[in-house]
Amino acid sequence: IMKKSDIVKALILILAVVLNVKTIKSMHTDQAKISPDRAKISGQPIASFHKFWADVKWMLFLQHMGSIDLTTEKNSKDLYEEAKGILDLDPGFYKVYELSALMLSAKTPDLAIDLLKKGQETHQNKNDWRLFSMAGNIRHQETFFNKKVDKKEKLREAIGFYRLALKK
Repeated sequence: IMKKSDIVKALILILAVVLNVKTIKSMHTDQAKISPDRAKISGQPIASFHKFWADVKWMLFLQHMGSIDLTTEKNSKDLYEEAKGILDLDPGFYKVYELSALMLSAKTPDLAIDLLKKGQETHQNKNDWRLFSMAGNIRHQETFFNKKVDKKEKLREAIGFYRLALKK
């Protein structure tokens, strides 16, 4: 037999859970207004340690990058995946876009451009002319160093990036 006080405690617990869920939903909506890039963040780690974990991965990334040969396509692709992993935790992390794109541009310029385009789509970096200019530089550089590319197409794309950089 349940006592009257047990019933009241159970009702208070249920009410607290319902109010907690409503508060969390409301906070999530407010956070999305403040930080639109939040929708791009990975679900892990829990407890909002995303930026902290991104910083830890960034330090490990720098150490790893200094110890590998980036002239191989496999290492270049691995570096790209590591950079994406950091950006899943902190989409606005400018230095990841900048340094990764520079390191990837020699062997895998398409991966470098892909990273820069991701950065250009983030709320935090969408008006940063440097990402657009860097993409233009990478495409322009391809016309000098890669004899197999369609120079007109690459130059056209470079000019498009430069124009966007000027607009920013």
